[in-house]
Amino acid sequence: MKPLPFREVKRKLEAAGFVQVSRKQPHQVYQGARTVIVPSTARSLLELSEAILRQAGLSQDEFESCSIGQPGGASPPSKVETR
Repeated sequence: MKPLPFREVKRKLEAAGFVQVSRKQPHQVYQGARTVIVPSTARSLLELSEAILRQAGLSQDEFESCSIGQPGGASPPSKVETR
């Protein structure tokens, strides 16, 4: 897997149906079928990319095929609590 900048990870998670539920620095939390925690301070998420995909329940192929504006199979939660 190639190194991914935070913005690309964010866009692909959102395209896969994940919704941002928390934005506390240095991490952002996304919720879909699962909860995914993404560090927003690292320029390249190479070391964490595989862990993020495991948390999201996405294969590398599924993640790479996510296009902006084309939601994937994960449904956004019906009610999201924020603090």
